[in-house]
Amino acid sequence: MTTKTEAEDVIAPKPRRPWTVVDHQQLLPNGYVMKWNEGMLKQCYAVGALYHKWIDHPKMRRVRMFDNDIIEAGSFTPWWVVPCLYVPWSLLELDLSYQSFLHPQHATTGVNQQSVVVEYVHEVLRVPFCALAIAIFVIGLLSWTLFEYFVHKHAFHWEPPNSAW
Repeated sequence: MTTKTEAEDVIAPKPRRPWTVVDHQQLLPNGYVMKWNEGMLKQCYAVGALYHKWIDHPKMRRVRMFDNDIIEAGSFTPWWVVPCLYVPWSLLELDLSYQSFLHPQHATTGVNQQSVVVEYVHEVLRVPFCALAIAIFVIGLLSWTLFEYFVHKHAFHWEPPNSAW
């Protein structure tokens, strides 16, 4: 009967996979050690040419962007805060646009402030002000959504044409 030696009792560590995070540190293929308990923003430069591969790699944890705790707290927003702010604000703006369609004269000067396009759509095409306000609201919502998508796509996932950038 054989007895285990001390060397056999020690379990050999598994080889580290690329991009694996161990003890809040991630060894990148270029040799840089990404420190996950520090802000990522200041470390992005050190990632170098691997930035786009690293940024597209899934993160299974919360990413700390800033070293300052106050700024970091402001960078994460719960999902429900956005609807709580934007829905009442957008309904207010929708009502204000509808009210300005109904009462186009300036309160003190009496000058008509309605645009030629609004007058044409209402007078010639016979579109009611309520429908016009809702249509403009929907167009604005779609435009804003597309604007945010393209700015995010090209600002955060843009690949420079060469390394000199």
